[in-house]
Amino acid sequence: MKDEFTKVPVVDYSLSQHPAGKAEFLSQLRNAIVNVGFFYLSNHSIPEEVQQAVLEQTNAFFSLPLQKKLDIDMAHSKHFLGYNGMNSEKTVAITGQNESVFVSLTRSWIA
Repeated sequence: MKDEFTKVPVVDYSLSQHPAGKAEFLSQLRNAIVNVGFFYLSNHSIPEEVQQAVLEQTNAFFSLPLQKKLDIDMAHSKHFLGYNGMNSEKTVAITGQNESVFVSLTRSWIA
């Protein structure tokens, strides 16, 4: 079971760009993923306008009616990509209380 936490872990991407910091970056990343399950990535080079566009598209997708989101249900994908609805994941008898969508950089998974 994941450890209790009181704040979102911050993973410093800039550490990964230098040999001396790579081990610390990987340690931060592993700790966040294994013990919490999510993190905030700081000191990256993603432009603010790209971040805002992603947030807008994310909000637009999750605002769609359920039936529309189910058009890309993960159950139809052999690559574990697509929409994963509320309460659809269960691990160690705990049902996930979240929606998610998994995407790929290529569109080949749609076919």
